[in-house]
Amino acid sequence: MSNSPILVGDLLVLLCDARTKPFLVAVDAKSGRVRWRSEREQGMESFSTPVVFTPPRGPAQVLVSGSFRLDAHSVETGERLWFTRRLGYLPKGVPVLGSNMVYVSAPGTDQPTGPPFAEFLQKYDADGNGRITREDGGKDEFFRDHFGFADTNGDGVIDETEYNFIRTAGVGDHGLVAIRLGGSGEVTQTNLQWRYTKTYPNIPAPLLYKGVLYLVKTGGIITSLDPATGDVFKTDRTKDALGEYFSSPVAADDKIFTINDAGKVTVLKAGRQWEILVVNDLGEECWATPAIAGGRIYIRTRNALYSFGKPGPR
Repeated sequence: MSNSPILVGDLLVLLCDARTKPFLVAVDAKSGRVRWRSEREQGMESFSTPVVFTPPRGPAQVLVSGSFRLDAHSVETGERLWFTRRLGYLPKGVPVLGSNMVYVSAPGTDQPTGPPFAEFLQKYDADGNGRITREDGGKDEFFRDHFGFADTNGDGVIDETEYNFIRTAGVGDHGLVAIRLGGSGEVTQTNLQWRYTKTYPNIPAPLLYKGVLYLVKTGGIITSLDPATGDVFKTDRTKDALGEYFSSPVAADDKIFTINDAGKVTVLKAGRQWEILVVNDLGEECWATPAIAGGRIYIRTRNALYSFGKPGPR
């Protein structure tokens, strides 16, 4: 699991998504006693941290982004109140709340990944038993690094059913979606407002700041969108800060801050037609999202924690 626990009043809520037996649990923050536990549908894998939505009327809700769907649970009881389908597979970024809207990004593909099972067997099934063991798949980078992920039942082999699930799981609906908040039961047809499938990120969460939605993805591609319609205002690159992006953008002082895995921090002038003000190079690997508090921005790299702010009086 890669998501974080969240504190809601006197409850600590943790999402425990997995291929099998996923659940959402709330425990008393002081004692650790389980207040409620909500079982989730099989296959609801995700790495996304839930967020809390408090409607104008009624108790707070926990919004949970999982594979293929978003669920809203009652904070008080854990009951699932409403949900929407047609989301991507293995979401990672945190859902972002807007005005009566939540924005969720989850990846996917239009075509299956990898060859059909018969071709994969022909290449890697050394003993001809119709299954792939860890030793067989050791020649393939994906299965060498993710064998346990593919071997769902833990029997030490990958059969055709398990292989095809991995190959096709992400096919279908994907991208950044805007979902109207609230309702009862399944609200896919009524609440899914728009979908954007081009320059959306795999890991970084979207950023909503002063009426503009910002996306930052690998390659230094930055996109600004209309949060009401999904229409694109501007897409361009931060050419001096390419590479991988794992951290999410943050904002303050009419500026957007993004940082790539090499530690290059791009500062943008916020707006529909955003502009690059400067790129600062920390020279250290960085995967963590910056934090902003008290007029300072805090950035954690592999080797240090930095605090930047205006100089104080001498």
